[in-house]
Amino acid sequence: RFEVDTLWEGYDLGLSVKWAHVNIGATYPEEYGDYFAWGEVSPKAEYLLANYERSGEYCFADGRKVLESQDDAATANWGGKWRMPTKDEWQELIDNCSWNWTTIKSAPGYLITSKINGKTIFLPATGYWSGTIREKWDEYGRYYSKTSAGDVYNRGWGYALMFDKTSIEVNGVYGYQGYRVRAVLP
Repeated sequence: RFEVDTLWEGYDLGLSVKWAHVNIGATYPEEYGDYFAWGEVSPKAEYLLANYERSGEYCFADGRKVLESQDDAATANWGGKWRMPTKDEWQELIDNCSWNWTTIKSAPGYLITSKINGKTIFLPATGYWSGTIREKWDEYGRYYSKTSAGDVYNRGWGYALMFDKTSIEVNGVYGYQGYRVRAVLP
């Protein structure tokens, strides 16, 4: 389990939440960390619809649109107040920061600089897992939010930050694929 110390109190970019400087499962910003399916809290060897714990679910029976702490990979792995960002918090990061594609210690990705206070975080382009194949390694970044994108037609969907060298957006995605998780603090 991750031990929180003063270095890990979250980077204050002047936004509504503080952002971790590494992905869940990483020690340094340029390290990729672990992959997770949406709503699952442990990495696995294969990211298939057949082994997806939320297959067939849509939204939540009680109308909730965000994952509970027991289904949040950030909370489950780091504890305390750490959690996955919401769809709106990812959008806030897009809207209030400049995004510059760069390479840090052989890891390509975006250096994200706050337009509010000039502080930075780095999101490596880590690709994603589909089945047993790692796709778009070093080309795409895929990071889950804790917000459901599911409805009666799109079961098991969550919102995710998606980027490559030319685009940055938040979209609904089917949750069985393995994406990264970046944690935030309220």
